[in-house]
Amino acid sequence: MDPSDPPRDGPKEAPLAPIAEGGSAKDATAAAPAPPQDPAAGKPPRDQKDAPLRKLTTGLLGTYKLINQRYYEAKKARQARSKAEEDQVVPRDMLGGHYKVDESLGKGSFGQVVSATDSRSGAKVAVKVIKNKDAFRRQARTEIRLLELLNKKDPDDQWCIGEVLVAGGY
Repeated sequence: MDPSDPPRDGPKEAPLAPIAEGGSAKDATAAAPAPPQDPAAGKPPRDQKDAPLRKLTTGLLGTYKLINQRYYEAKKARQARSKAEEDQVVPRDMLGGHYKVDESLGKGSFGQVVSATDSRSGAKVAVKVIKNKDAFRRQARTEIRLLELLNKKDPDDQWCIGEVLVAGGY
C-alpha cells in the first residue's frame, strides 16, 4: 500500500511487533501481547430472548401502558391535593361576619365569585373570594386600587362600576 493512496474501509491490520535481532516474524507474533479478555468470556452466551434490545422492543407496549398508568395516577393525586387546598365557598357560609353566601356565580384560576346577602342591610352583593396564595392576593390588591380609582372618577355612578365594600382576608 502506497502512503499516498486514500484510506480504504475494511478490516484494519494489526501493527506488527518489531522483530528482535536474530529472531523471525513468527517469534514476534508469538511475543505480541494478547488482546484484553472479555469479562463475560467465562459465562455461557446470553439467551436471545433475554437480550436488552429484544426486551425493549417486545415489551414496549407494556412499558408505555405502565408509564401512562403511573402518570395518570400521579396526576389524579395532584388534582385531588389541589382541590383540597382551594378555599371552597359553599351556600350558607358566612363571609366577613355578615355576608351569607347564596350561590356560586363562577370559578376561575384567580378564585370564585359568589352571590351573597348582607345580613346587616339585606342588600344583595357579589363577593369575589381570592385563593389563599401570595400572587393572587397581590393581584387582588391591585384590582381593589383600580376599582377605587375608577370610582373616584365616577362619583355619580354613571358608569355603574362596582364598589369595594370590604377588602381583607377572613
